[in-house]
Amino acid sequence: QEALPHIDEEFEAEPAKQTTAAAELVLEDEDEAEDEDEALVAELVQLNVSESTARELVKHSDANAIRKWIEALDYSRAQDKAAFLVKALQENWQVPEEYLKAKEEEEQQDRLREAERARQEKQQEEEHHRQREAEKLDRLYESLSSEQRAEIDREAEARTPPLLRKQIAQQRKQGEFSLATTAILRSNRHEVLRTWLKEGKLQA
Repeated sequence: QEALPHIDEEFEAEPAKQTTAAAELVLEDEDEAEDEDEALVAELVQLNVSESTARELVKHSDANAIRKWIEALDYSRAQDKAAFLVKALQENWQVPEEYLKAKEEEEQQDRLREAERARQEKQQEEEHHRQREAEKLDRLYESLSSEQRAEIDREAEARTPPLLRKQIAQQRKQGEFSLATTAILRSNRHEVLRTWLKEGKLQA
């Protein structure tokens, strides 16, 4: 019974811990917001906007709008770009059409690059899968008896076109297969092994 007050104290302390954690998160968010504001002020000052005006703009304007207009300045023909930027933000102007078109093209290029990256990653993954499967089939082939390997080799050779079979026969007489012939026979051997596995003639 003496332990019960201690348990109650733990339950009472839990909400306090949660409240403290929530307060810390709020403070972190506020710090991040202040850092972002200071960064925007610094960017505006670099564009020859006075610090006081920059702080007013950051205080009363949307941060995304400020970032867009900083980028869009390159598409403005204004002589005094700092004054132009201040007026644009104060009066909530739309960014130039040229800027919007350039951003759209940039985003399109980003999408194309992302699609190409995804395609290459998929291609590499498929290639790795083929290599792993080929290595597995090679190990399976090597584990078979000489009679089974000979039967597979005959069937693999039979799957080649007639003209290639003549070349294989000539190369066999010479005692050496070319790299291309070796690759073709290996691929055909893998096909035979897949067929045998599917038909239950072999166990993986």
